[in-house]
Order: sequence, then structure tokens, then C-alpha cells
Amino acid sequence: MSKRSLLFCLAAVLLTAALLGGALLSYYMGRGESFSLPPSLKPEPPNGSPGPAPEGLGLIPLTVDAENIHRLLAVIERPTAYSQTIRSTAYWPGGEKSAVYLWAQRDGVTRVETDGSNILITSDTVYMWTGNELPFYELARRNTDAESAAGLPTWEDCASLPPEDILDAEIFNSAPGERSLRVLARQKEYTVEYLISLENGLLLSAVYYGKNGETAYHVSAGEPVTGDPEDERFTLPNGSMIGPYP
Repeated sequence: MSKRSLLFCLAAVLLTAALLGGALLSYYMGRGESFSLPPSLKPEPPNGSPGPAPEGLGLIPLTVDAENIHRLLAVIERPTAYSQTIRSTAYWPGGEKSAVYLWAQRDGVTRVETDGSNILITSDTVYMWTGNELPFYELARRNTDAESAAGLPTWEDCASLPPEDILDAEIFNSAPGERSLRVLARQKEYTVEYLISLENGLLLSAVYYGKNGETAYHVSAGEPVTGDPEDERFTLPNGSMIGPYP
């Protein structure tokens, strides 16, 4: 078997949990037209004078649309080093499968761990291995869909949406003192609802709906822990450390 075949076989074994949803749910087609974001509620203050929105609405009087979402996401200041726990669940008729991922980010390098499987992603290379044992496999990122390999959507997926695929958007208060951007988009055979924190710019959740409005895949991220993750998170089984980069 060629080296290329071995690498992709390993990737398939490492990422079964992440990719199972796509394989089992491939029969879904079309848009979930029954899903729409809540309308923007901006009550008129009494006597036409400025005033706070009624308690409980929690909406920010800022209009967002398909043309300015990208600009909004581009100007948010994000942590360059953080870690967090991410959970995903894939659904299919009669069953579901969940996975937990440990995500670490530092200076443009991403580490994703799940079930003993490990992925390190840099701007040009993807490394994969199991546990702390050799061998590890090295793939050129230009020949590898690293995000699909990790099996997780990110805020960049939302930021790179073509404007014509954005169906709706709204800024609101998702928690006391925390503003979020909700984006509903058409993406391949799904309608996807992204929720992105405007406080740290990171993805809070992503829900993929099938054409009948059924939930096909759900991803949620825990509160990020900012600060430099330990070096061992970015160290290959042979002792080589990837990054940090200047």
C-alpha cells in the first residue's frame, strides 16, 4: 500500500467520530426552509426619545446583513492563544453519536484531541497520530482539507460565506453582558445556524438542519480558557515542537 493510501486510511480511523455524521446523513438534501431567525425587535421609545429596550428582549439596535457580516467578523479582536472543550453530536434516523474534543490554539497552530487521536494543523502542514506513539503522519495542507479532518466548524466558516448564501442574521444578548451574532446560511445540503460571540470572536455553536428541519449535526464550544497552552499540546511524538511562530 502506498504512503498516501496509508495516510488517508489513518485519517479515516482517527476521525471516525467526526466524520460519521456526514457519512450517515448524506441522504439529506435541500434547505431547511422552516427555520428562520427571530425578527429584529426594536420597539419605539415613548415620545420618540431615546430609551432602553424593554427588559427581557435583550436585542442590540444594530442592523446586520449579508454584506456587513464579514466586516464585523474581521474587526473582532480574538485571543491568539487559548484552549476549550468542544462537543459534537451527529444525528440520523434511529440514532446519534457524540464526541468530545480538546481544542488548543497558539500562534496559528491548532491542536485537536479526541479519543486518543491527535491532529496538529499549521498554515501549510497537517500532522496526525494516535496516543503518544510513533509513527506520526505528515500531510501537506494544500492537499488536505484540514478543517474536515478536524471535523469541526469554526468562526472562519461563517466569515467566508458568500453573501448570497446568507439567509438571515441578528445581533442579540445571548447571556448577561455577552453579545452574539447569529447567522443562518445555506451550506451545501444543509441550512446552518452559526452563533458567534462578539466578545471573543469565537464560535459558540453551529447547528446543521436537514431539508425537513431535522437536526443533523450540532456542535457547541465551552468557554475558552485564554492564555498560552502548555508546550506538550504542540509537541509531536518524536519530541519536536511545532511553533511558536514569530
